[in-house]
Amino acid sequence: MIDATNVTLLPCPFCGGEAMLMAQTFSWEVHCLPCTASVSEETQPEAIAAWNTRTAAEAASKAEIAELVAELFAMTEHYVQLAGCGDCGFWNPEEEERVIAARALLAKHQTEGRGA
Repeated sequence: MIDATNVTLLPCPFCGGEAMLMAQTFSWEVHCLPCTASVSEETQPEAIAAWNTRTAAEAASKAEIAELVAELFAMTEHYVQLAGCGDCGFWNPEEEERVIAARALLAKHQTEGRGA
């Protein structure tokens, strides 16, 4: 077993945050404290290696997904506010900045071969 106090974990590839190595019941997990990204492996060395060797493409894809989720959440919140205001008769979602941004992210994701 590796001494967890002497383990070097790279910063999170998604947010740059600090990571922590944790023992689970039947596995080891490296967990990012700020954004909760994680990897889980059977052994401590495997978990450390998995965390420290992820590719930039993997990180970029997951970062794009996180960005899309955040944008969709913001859109949903905006729609709820509009629905509750009673004054959305002239609202055109095609002109909403959030809709345009989300569609651009989806289009980029699809043209790069990661989408359906």
